[in-house]
Amino acid sequence: MNKSIQIVSCPDTHHGNFDYCFIQQSAFYGVLLLIFGFSFPAIAIAQSHSGSIKATLNRDHVLIGEQIDLHIEVKTDSATTLTHWINLADSFNHLEVLGRSRIDTIKNASGTEYHQHITVTGFEPGVWTIPELKVALRKKNLKTDSLSITIVPVKLKDSSYHDIRAIIDVPVKNTPWWYWLAGGLSAVVLVVLLWLWRKSRVANPFVFKADAPVTEPYLEAMNKLQQLAKERLAERKEWKQHYSRLTGILKRYMERKFQIPAMQYTTGELLLRLKTRLGNEGIGTITETLRIADAVKFAKYQPAEDQAEISINCMEQTIQLLNQIKL
Repeated sequence: MNKSIQIVSCPDTHHGNFDYCFIQQSAFYGVLLLIFGFSFPAIAIAQSHSGSIKATLNRDHVLIGEQIDLHIEVKTDSATTLTHWINLADSFNHLEVLGRSRIDTIKNASGTEYHQHITVTGFEPGVWTIPELKVALRKKNLKTDSLSITIVPVKLKDSSYHDIRAIIDVPVKNTPWWYWLAGGLSAVVLVVLLWLWRKSRVANPFVFKADAPVTEPYLEAMNKLQQLAKERLAERKEWKQHYSRLTGILKRYMERKFQIPAMQYTTGELLLRLKTRLGNEGIGTITETLRIADAVKFAKYQPAEDQAEISINCMEQTIQLLNQIKL
């Protein structure tokens, strides 16, 4: 039913009905004040019942293997219940989840806040997208916008383009006579040496000796790490040699332990192999060490002096975790 309100005017103030009109106008404005007085609190309550979700990144341009912090923040009021948290896979859109913090809950007078930090990284260059993140409340769903992350490779010192040279003709030269003479004399010397060697074997028969015991992969790796720490290459600013030997120790250990061609792996391939054996949590620290190693070897990066000891300790922890794996 539609209702209308008509404003009463009192054009003639000299007659007896002036008091009656004044009373009518006062009652009219009083009704208006009551209507607005009840309307504004209703709007405030509707707004207070709404929730919000926000997703932020600490940075969106990183090197391969560098870690990114994804912060999820959800706010609800005291009358709203959170029924379902976000569902983000461990691998998505060429990105990897390295770790997730527990969901922190903060209650205050206005409602409840939920916070979670997710560590993300990528091992392939390109621009990759974190999809919409959704949470479910009791009466509605909330979702964020998608976020973009740019993964860039380690910049090489010389990345300029070099074209392929044209094919050139090489003149054919006749072999000089003294080449043949030298070859004949070498053959004679080789025959004489072979004859002397066979004669010495007959005179002194060879006695087989037991092979020296081969050091197991774990002890070999630990000894090489201790030797590297004693040489203190960082104090002489020999960073490239330090990190080349450090990564070589890890690859040599993995070759002997798991029978894989680790010496031929790139950093990305090595991290993927480590992830399959240690999981996301196990490669958190070694990822940073290998990333610094690439920057030192290919971009002449100069880390802090105490980074050398940190990298050796990180490598020891990683090899100790790998040594616990039963084959």
